[in-house]
Amino acid sequence: MGKTTLGDRHKNSSIVQFANDSAGLMDALGFKKASVLGWSMGGFIAQELVLNHPDKVDRLILYATSCGGKEAVFPGPDVLKNITDTTGSLKEQHDRFAYMLFPKEWIKQVPNYADYFPITNESTPASDVERQWNAIMNWGGACNRIQSITQPTLVIGGKSDSLTLPPNFVLLTERIPGSWLIQINGAGHGLMYQYPDALSQSVLLFLSLMGEG
Repeated sequence: MGKTTLGDRHKNSSIVQFANDSAGLMDALGFKKASVLGWSMGGFIAQELVLNHPDKVDRLILYATSCGGKEAVFPGPDVLKNITDTTGSLKEQHDRFAYMLFPKEWIKQVPNYADYFPITNESTPASDVERQWNAIMNWGGACNRIQSITQPTLVIGGKSDSLTLPPNFVLLTERIPGSWLIQINGAGHGLMYQYPDALSQSVLLFLSLMGEG
């Protein structure tokens, strides 16, 4: 999130708004169509983008995400509380978030696990975190709409993800016609930090076989 400005038009944020903003950004940059990868909340946005602006999405990669709403499988209350906890120093926030991104077993095996996670020099205002969290919680989900997606779709995530639980990956794959499912053993929500090669190779293979190299 960083220090991105909200703009004057939006008093409240929503997943649909973020998707429309993404479509507008593509127009501004001159991109008529693109392959889209959405991670976590970005996966919600990617789903709304492909559903509301299907002509803009060539290939779809949904990484560590769910279709939201009542059918999604949510983590426990302790995990949900940590997501919105912005108290403490940057290091304390970083350490708390790391335990949501990485499995505890992996952290024990990798003493320098903090090196796998980029450290920012700027903090996100609590109001921005709250605004994004409200957008997530107010999203009605897309579980009953994603069966209309016709773009080639890859669903990928870690089998040890404690933030977006793996049953969500299966649900997405069951609902989106012809979609792929790849689950990485020992990986958590931060799969891209733990096993960047596995993630990138999976995505590149999918794009290659689906007609984009």
